[in-house]
Amino acid sequence: MNNRDTLLSVQFPPATSTEPFLELDLRDIYTNVLLGRRGQLQVLTKLVFKAGDEYRKDQSVFEIWADVRVQGQDGVPSNLGRAAIPEPVFFGPPAAHSFAPAHLDPWTRVVDRLTLDLDHRQLDEIEQKRRGGSLTFTFLVDGTVQCGGRVGKLYAANHQLTYDVSASDWVQLLAQLGYGSYVTVEVPLMSPNGLIGEVQKAAKALMEAQAAFRRGDYEEAVADCRPGIEALEAADKGKFSLKPWDRTAGKEERFYWIQRSLLSVAHVAHHPNDPALADTEGARSRWEREDAEAVMVILAALIRRRGGRTP
Repeated sequence: MNNRDTLLSVQFPPATSTEPFLELDLRDIYTNVLLGRRGQLQVLTKLVFKAGDEYRKDQSVFEIWADVRVQGQDGVPSNLGRAAIPEPVFFGPPAAHSFAPAHLDPWTRVVDRLTLDLDHRQLDEIEQKRRGGSLTFTFLVDGTVQCGGRVGKLYAANHQLTYDVSASDWVQLLAQLGYGSYVTVEVPLMSPNGLIGEVQKAAKALMEAQAAFRRGDYEEAVADCRPGIEALEAADKGKFSLKPWDRTAGKEERFYWIQRSLLSVAHVAHHPNDPALADTEGARSRWEREDAEAVMVILAALIRRRGGRTP
């Protein structure tokens, strides 16, 4: 159930009592796309200055933030992080020679946005919680105000604001954030530490491939994967004998076929110790970032399936 507004009171030390200062109302939700598969949820606020006349003779500066939680169909709230109005919010009497329109209320603002940074991994987890349904966002509002040389803490009468987002509205927000443009499957790059045998060799090769990938040397990354795939091949020596088209093959044998196919791809990358392959058509192939990503991800998944088991 939506519960989007609250009255914020302030306590200026050494006073022990509080007095109403600002009314906050959450309005519409917007999005902003950032580089690196990140984005922002921005909640437009309506802010109304509620302090008495003695506080309207000077400028008041507010810092406002809120810790945000989200709850989906599982009913369990999860922390998303802290949203904040990025810039200080100023209220004060209009200047004597101000040209502001007469109808503009200097004590009301409807331009400031509580902004929360999100990345696509967080969106993945939100989608797991949502399960195709609606979401409820909770805002735990906090802040400070500076007025007349004094600084006070803001206290919300309704500390926990709730904002319901329907399934259809959330789907639109996801589209605006560019979510769904990627298939996100995380495959951990397992450290060789703790692994044994040929699987350890494969993990070491993958780490070398990752270093080459970061340098932007995509062919080298694929070539570095090859010893890792060959190590897994050595671990499987003599275990499988069925042909790839044999429908009686089990799961492990079919994963072995993937491994063999991956070795075939990696074999095309350069062989510095085998000049006979230097002039082949495959050796003259241009290797792109996407090629190296595909080989590395599949090798990482094959290593992860092994889990360090003894070959």
